[in-house]
Amino acid sequence: VRYFLEKPIEGDPTKLGRGICRGGICECLYPYRGELCQTEDTPRVEQKVKAAIHYITAETEHDLRDLERSLTTLWTCYNSRYDYPVIIFHEGLSDKSRLRLVEASGNRIWFAFLDNFVQMPPQWKKAADESAKGFAIGYRAMIRWRSGPCFREPALGRFDYAMTLDTDSYFPNEVAQDPFSMLAESDGWVAAFPHLGRESASVVVNFMHYYLLYCRLHGLNPRRTDMQQQLTEKNYKWYQQ
Repeated sequence: VRYFLEKPIEGDPTKLGRGICRGGICECLYPYRGELCQTEDTPRVEQKVKAAIHYITAETEHDLRDLERSLTTLWTCYNSRYDYPVIIFHEGLSDKSRLRLVEASGNRIWFAFLDNFVQMPPQWKKAADESAKGFAIGYRAMIRWRSGPCFREPALGRFDYAMTLDTDSYFPNEVAQDPFSMLAESDGWVAAFPHLGRESASVVVNFMHYYLLYCRLHGLNPRRTDMQQQLTEKNYKWYQQ
């Protein structure tokens, strides 16, 4: 089964197959469905952007309940007009939980299993334990995965853009503009965020250095807007203390 699912599709520039098998679990990759991922599930409305919305969840009642509500507001306030596929990454979900999430909204959903999700390279363990003592192992694994490995996931390999949502991310009102279209039609934008917030110092260690390094490598002015000027100067002074 694995051979047929993972065999690269002829003519597909991503060199992906119709599905992927990990840890004894085989799942279809977008846009395929069926026992052998033989059926293509096409969008119900015209799409000009290759984009997906993705979550990551554990199989707990708390997370499943939050995710049901999030999927409902996502569909009602935004995705019913665009029909972007929704990818739900997980560490293992029962058939009952999968059905529960599929029936929560009108979103087209695909599931993607993350094998060995909480494992980390041995050389990182001591430093991670010391610097993030106040955070659960699952949360730390999620942050580490979103910092880079998620962009290499085959489940996202057929998309140019992806929207990351938490299980407790809700849409309080209708979204007036499509963020994916805004990015695609912009003058070189590659990312966007919905709001400003504050993070504890322990989860943004060295972030300023990476931000400045990224700007230098890509020829960007790290202070090109009033907001960036204020944030850069304030955080740069804090880092020098």
